[in-house]
Amino acid sequence: DTTVRTILWDWTTRDAASAEAWADGLTDAGRRDQALASVSLALVRKDPVAAARVAAGVASAERRFTTISNIAFQWGTVNINAATEWAVGLTPEEGMDYALVQVGALKVKAGADSALAWARTLSAGEARDSAIGGVAYALAGSDLSRAQALALALPEGPGRDKALPAVAAAMVRSDPGSASDWLSTLPSGHSRDLATGMFADLTIVSNPTMACDKAGQIQDAVLRATVLD
Repeated sequence: DTTVRTILWDWTTRDAASAEAWADGLTDAGRRDQALASVSLALVRKDPVAAARVAAGVASAERRFTTISNIAFQWGTVNINAATEWAVGLTPEEGMDYALVQVGALKVKAGADSALAWARTLSAGEARDSAIGGVAYALAGSDLSRAQALALALPEGPGRDKALPAVAAAMVRSDPGSASDWLSTLPSGHSRDLATGMFADLTIVSNPTMACDKAGQIQDAVLRATVLD
């Protein structure tokens, strides 16, 4: 897979159209999605609009959303205004929530207050929640209490999934015991599982017993197995 990605990256750099056509023509659905995602990410720096178009053709929602998230981050790093306009124009099926999480996080570089004010101008619902989650994620390392409050106010979804693990990581660095206690107070859900997984990853060396005990509390069987592996 790594070899194929490397070849596709070089091919896309030289001739994006033919690389895309080859990827799109693959008959195995998984290989096609992986190849299109690779072509898309190879295009981001040169032509982010084309990268987004290619990503839209990825059939697997999980892989498409991951690709859209990567595009938003890379595009937003060099042109936050263009990336914002693109992200806001996406539909949920196209990965709007995942793009807005990244845009919200990147906007914090220009000021947390302005980033949060922007997020709150978005329509109520998943778009606003995702952008606020991105802001909380970016704030976790510098203003933990504010990030924590923002994250906990969010419903389950991409924004909370992004914010809670970042808050957990920041708490572990200052006081693993308090972080463990805090995780135990969270309602069950995917975001709690992700935050718990983050806790386990960060404490496995310093306190393997605590890390494994915590990882055992992850309800998602696949995620739990991955963390404990």
